[in-house]
Amino acid sequence: MSIKSERWSSASSDSDLSFVLFGGEHRGEIQGSNAIHEILKEQIAFLSGGKDKRGGPVITVPSRGSNPDVKSEDFKRLLVYLAGLPSDHAKDRGFSIVLDMRGSTWLAIKPVLKSLQECFPSKIHSVYIIKPEGFWERHKASSGSGKFSFEVTFSSVEGLCKYIEPSSLTLGFGGTLVYNHDQWVIMQMALEKFNFEAMSLLTKLEEIHEGLIHQDYADDIVTLREQVKHNQHVRKWIIKAPIETLEEEGSKLLEWITENKLKHADAASEDWKTTGARIKNILENLHGKREKLKDSWHIRKHRLDQCIQYHLFQLDAEKMRQWIKESQEDLVSNFSEVGNDENSSSELQQEHQNIQNSCNKDYPDTVEELKDSTYVDDVISGGETIKQVQKFKEESVELFSQGGFPLHKWHSSDPRFEEQQSADEDQAYAKEELGSTWLADENKWPTDITLKKTKEVSEEHRVTVQKLHTIVMKENNLNDLLVKWNLWKVLRIVAWIFRFVSNKTKQRKTKGVLTTNEINHTETFWIKLVQEEATKEENHSAIASKLGLEADEKGVLRCKGRIIGEHPVYLPRNHRFSSLVVSDVHERTLHGGVGLTMAKIRQKWWIEKLRSLVKSVLHKFNTCVKYRSRPLPTPTQAPLPEFRATGSRTFETDVTFEHK
Repeated sequence: MSIKSERWSSASSDSDLSFVLFGGEHRGEIQGSNAIHEILKEQIAFLSGGKDKRGGPVITVPSRGSNPDVKSEDFKRLLVYLAGLPSDHAKDRGFSIVLDMRGSTWLAIKPVLKSLQECFPSKIHSVYIIKPEGFWERHKASSGSGKFSFEVTFSSVEGLCKYIEPSSLTLGFGGTLVYNHDQWVIMQMALEKFNFEAMSLLTKLEEIHEGLIHQDYADDIVTLREQVKHNQHVRKWIIKAPIETLEEEGSKLLEWITENKLKHADAASEDWKTTGARIKNILENLHGKREKLKDSWHIRKHRLDQCIQYHLFQLDAEKMRQWIKESQEDLVSNFSEVGNDENSSSELQQEHQNIQNSCNKDYPDTVEELKDSTYVDDVISGGETIKQVQKFKEESVELFSQGGFPLHKWHSSDPRFEEQQSADEDQAYAKEELGSTWLADENKWPTDITLKKTKEVSEEHRVTVQKLHTIVMKENNLNDLLVKWNLWKVLRIVAWIFRFVSNKTKQRKTKGVLTTNEINHTETFWIKLVQEEATKEENHSAIASKLGLEADEKGVLRCKGRIIGEHPVYLPRNHRFSSLVVSDVHERTLHGGVGLTMAKIRQKWWIEKLRSLVKSVLHKFNTCVKYRSRPLPTPTQAPLPEFRATGSRTFETDVTFEHK
């Protein structure tokens, strides 16, 4: 490989070196993505992922063969690009550069070493040069390490294994590391594209978040409504943000990285491991930023609504103030104030009570009669004699006058009573009570009213429609199956019902034994039925908020968590279906204990207070009851007889020995 030295120039601008370096700390725009892509394709130098014995990354510069000339600007760009890919921990150990100078001359080595000295942005520990043909010791002396900040070592291909393990060398250098440069370039470009789009989206989300937090609220209703519209546009943008698309791309990259680590379970996979962790971190940041943005959006929406309601209240209050100002004379002339505060109202109430007490002392009979004879502001009463009625009238007028409520317009069925009234009291008014004309002279209601039959139809009439509503209690008869059978049999019974209905409605009929899809469909049906009943309970909203319940694509409520793919199905504790699930799992675990049954259940289901439910179900199993049985305690023994408990003297009993 040779570099045209006349192309090297220190005047090249730093903007030409701005790339997205996914593995390092630099985060720039893709200013030279297409250019570096073409340079990478030429395989002027590559980073295979191998490490030297110190753990430093290895950059390999292969022999160019028939195409030895390389532009110095391209080589410089490539060095800067490759130097930024490894992790910071790896870069701190220093790079090892392998220069394959076979087929080249000594004149081609010096420009390369000079380029590494001047342009490589990171620390270089060693440069290993595979000696070119016709290499002399004087050349080695002229390339002494004192001239450079790194160590220069000349070696053959076979001797390179002294410095770098064979597992970190590619096949072309006698190693075992499998490296596909074309695939690496494609993957690196995909990583850069993913990183650029993700960082751009994160920046956009952060800008919107800052705008939602720090943007002021308008002082007029028109501008506030414009801000509400803008807030709605922001919400649409948040929903349409391509986070799911980036997540799919990131998942594909992670899958590729996982496959690569499995193929190369060595030091070369450490960089991919770091890259995979950064991809996961970026995806988590995207999701976290969007959730944070949603919270900020809801807060701003709530405050905008509050501002609008406040300004609307101000407008209504101003209209009310203006109306009161314009109608002040009418209000003052038609209404009077009853107490200014609670104390004055209590005083007025006490005065009314005092008046009533004094009236009870002076006119007790009249007060009792007025209690039963007063209807709103009318007094309807009577008496057996004119004198009694006149007395009731005078005392009533006196009582109401004390309270500032004079009575007038008296009327009676007896003309003698009306003759005694003054002209002021006898004012004309409609002598009707409750809408009916009272025949005062006859002291009775009219009874000779006759209605004539007519054939004419009224133009307006009320249409009466009589409806009979029957109340039918909707019962879920399927729940009876849960009482009679176990879970497996219940699923099979309902699955056969679904097949029967399907065969009656479809031309193509299903035959044979039940399939797995039919059993799964039936299980989903039962889960949704049980969860629907649970949503009608009063405390369901609190449970849903506590467990983070969300419906999946099938409409099944699941407990969402931070672990991707681990979302158990929610089941209410008090439902019979939950008990059947516990019984089924207990039997499948060969009557395992409480802990084993709970562990198996939580692989798929989430039931509140599961431990107590499992204990209650397990105590009903006959098989488990037999193994829990304990022997009865030994009964208390009877006292020993006296002849066994009382001692006796020696030879008290005669013993006769008889010899035959």
